Amino acid sequence: MKKIDQKQRPPDVHIIILDSVSYSAFIRTMPKTLYEFRNTYDAISFPHLNKNGLNSRPNSFALLFGRQLYSLKKNIFHEETPSECQDDCCKDPLDNDDQFIAYQFKKAGYKTLMSEDWAMGVFNWNSMMCPGFSKKPVDHYMSFKTHIYFSWETMAQDLARFEIQNLANSKTIIPVSS
Repeated sequence: MKKIDQKQRPPDVHIIILDSVSYSAFIRTMPKTLYEFRNTYDAISFPHLNKNGLNSRPNSFALLFGRQLYSLKKNIFHEETPSECQDDCCKDPLDNDDQFIAYQFKKAGYKTLMSEDWAMGVFNWNSMMCPGFSKKPVDHYMSFKTHIYFSWETMAQDLARFEIQNLANSKTIIPVSS
């Protein structure tokens, strides 16, 4: 295997989204995390990335697809901005949408990974309305199905099954809470 010179190697790119906090609130409430990101990881923040909607879905479409799901109402700063896709962004799977930022990185030769902390997944919202991706969109994908496996209900069922098997083998299980 040919070793790549570090000077020729493109930089690693990690997009970490803290969707539940604004940039100004992040600076005020998480200064140590901001310090670590900037000083340890040489992170670049996007202070002017603005909210596009009420939840993760429209905001993720804006950042990761460059699409505005909903019209933005007129205010003192700008006229009304119409939606770029209305409901069209969600009616078909997103597999062939070349604007997805991970596809752009993949074309540039990067290995891609996506993991979400929401079991449904931001693009798989209500699969009847928004099918999200029908194929794995990145090289390494922690999909909503994986998260569902790790849900408490499934874990409780697995632990119960494990306990029954172990009791049959005369072993004792002591539950420990963290």
